[in-house]
Amino acid sequence: MATQQLEGKDADARTDIFALGEVIYEMSTARPAFSGKSRASLIAAILTSDPPPITQLPAADPADVGASGQKMPGQRS
Repeated sequence: MATQQLEGKDADARTDIFALGEVIYEMSTARPAFSGKSRASLIAAILTSDPPPITQLPAADPADVGASGQKMPGQRS
């Protein structure tokens, strides 16, 4: 969820850009940009921190990325 939404503001184009960035980050690294042990800590991480730079993380396995597009969940890695 984008920071604007977490702060109770209206969603706009920036919300979509944030979401796209999250999807690209996770597809590129096979891990979410933000994490937390609870919803509250996840929200705090989104509001107060930056994700680790993609260049400092191992790349996702291309087979995993390709399998994510499978329509049947049983065919996904």
